[in-house]
Amino acid sequence: MSHSRIWKDIVDKGYETSIVFEDDVCLISNFRSKLLEVMEDARGFKWDIIHLGPIMPISKERHVDGLALYEGKALGTHAYIISLECARKISVFDPELLQVPVDFQLNRFPLKVLCTGESLAKQESMESEPLVGLWKSTWNGDIGIDRTFDLNYLIRFCTKRFRTLIIFFAAIFVWFFTRV
Repeated sequence: MSHSRIWKDIVDKGYETSIVFEDDVCLISNFRSKLLEVMEDARGFKWDIIHLGPIMPISKERHVDGLALYEGKALGTHAYIISLECARKISVFDPELLQVPVDFQLNRFPLKVLCTGESLAKQESMESEPLVGLWKSTWNGDIGIDRTFDLNYLIRFCTKRFRTLIIFFAAIFVWFFTRV
C-alpha cells in the first residue's frame, strides 16, 4: 500500500522521475556516482522502472549494449527509479485488491523494466538472513501474510526456470513406479 501512495503522490505532484526506497535499504558507498551513470546510460531508452538492486532477476531479456543495464524483470522493490508515465499507469490500482506483494504485481504489468547489473542498493532485512527478512516482510508488510504468496506465479516461474530438471525427476519417478 505504501508504494501505491507514493505512486499517487508522484502523479499529484508531477515528478518526472522519482527514486523510491524501502525504509531498511543500504546504499553502496559510491551510490551517487553510480546512480548518475545509470541515469546517463538509460537516457536513450524508453523505460518505466529501473531496479537499482534486484533481489532476484526473473528474466534477463537483453543486455543494453555497452551498459551496465539489462532489460528484464526482477523481484525486489526496495530501491527503484520510476517515471511519471509509469506512476500514472499503475497508481490507479487499488492496493486492497492486490493479491501479491508489489514486486510480484509489477511483473504482471506490461512495463518497460531495466535493471542494474551491479546492485546499487540492498535491503538490510534480506542481506544478512534472507529467509528471516522475507518472513518479516511478509508478516509485517502492507500486503500481509494472507496475500503474500502467489502460488500460480511461483509454479509458472519454477516450471519455466527448472523445466529440464522437473522433466528429469518426473521421468525417474515414472520409471521407478513402473518397475515396482
